[in-house]
Amino acid sequence: MNLAPLEQTFLSYDLSPLTAIANTIATRGAAIFPPYVPRVGVKYEAGGVAIYGTAQNFPPNSPFADRHRRYEQEDPLRLVRRLFYCTDAPDWRLCRSCREVDIAPYAAGVLPALAGLALYLWAGEPIADLESIDRRVVATNYYKFSLRDGRRDLNPNTLPAEYERYRALNDRLCELELEYLRPAIVIAQRGWHVGMIQRVVSRWSGKVLEINDPAWILRGGGGCLKETGSWGEHVRRVSDEAARALVSRWVSQIEQAPSNGDRRYAKKKAAVEIYLLRYFKAWRENGGSAVISPRIPLSQSA
Repeated sequence: MNLAPLEQTFLSYDLSPLTAIANTIATRGAAIFPPYVPRVGVKYEAGGVAIYGTAQNFPPNSPFADRHRRYEQEDPLRLVRRLFYCTDAPDWRLCRSCREVDIAPYAAGVLPALAGLALYLWAGEPIADLESIDRRVVATNYYKFSLRDGRRDLNPNTLPAEYERYRALNDRLCELELEYLRPAIVIAQRGWHVGMIQRVVSRWSGKVLEINDPAWILRGGGGCLKETGSWGEHVRRVSDEAARALVSRWVSQIEQAPSNGDRRYAKKKAAVEIYLLRYFKAWRENGGSAVISPRIPLSQSA
């Protein structure tokens, strides 16, 4: 898919609404970095699957940030396309794998696996390889500008009223990219922005699948992700052996995280498997709905 028109729109986008909060924006050098376009797989077509994280963690005083500032001057369009690059590499080479994309739960393999379940359920395509799934989907974050207060990243979902123009700007950028890509299914991490995504994709009868941040797995899942927990109880009732086999294959690939990647999910094999199968069960049960799929309760008694 040719992203050049969207790239040029983002590169020249008016960021003046952010001036009042510029001191809390981490993604900046001499000026605020331009918003970035989604990473679009080489085999993605309109009507496919898009994945939305929330925002990048961006430590401003680091070699990682310095590499971004270098391209602010040398090649600003590269900042607009930065999800296509391995930004940990000094030369910012193009990503060779989904494991190098600068969205942590995507690079870990968890988000591509969720996209694989959506492709299996709604397109009837059982794709066993995470890299092949990556070539079929869109991956990005909803918020294009990272926020930081001193040493602490700010959660854009819990901001005070003075950030209303920040939210509105991100809303508009998301609307532009969704209109351009027109996915049939959007997998989005929880947050108030999910309603905005639903309003846009409903224009072409799209579906939004709301998920817990995969980092919840790393925090223990509130006990739900144990085999004896509420989610574990649910997934024991999943009888689709093809889905179980796919999830098992993907979890094995997640276990084989690259040595320079995030290996924390690799150490949570059972919890990752329960997380994936619980969403498979919920999505299949609500497969006919064109609205946001019901939230899965997080309580142990759910």
